[in-house]
Amino acid sequence: MQRRADPWQAAGFLGMSLKVLLDTYGHHHPDYMREAAAAITSKDRNQNATVVDLNRAREKLKKSRRPPP
Repeated sequence: MQRRADPWQAAGFLGMSLKVLLDTYGHHHPDYMREAAAAITSKDRNQNATVVDLNRAREKLKKSRRPPP
């Protein structure tokens, strides 16, 4: 698969299902978890915006749970 072989055809050639091929050997591929590693190690300028939005949502929830005066 690292040499651009079709995973479905490789699984058939090896006598296993595509699920078994990916579940057993998929983690050996160099692209495995590449996106997760990039997301964890990158500096995101909008990271604080998410925290602010969560805090706003939490405040709205608190206000909606207060009994009317």
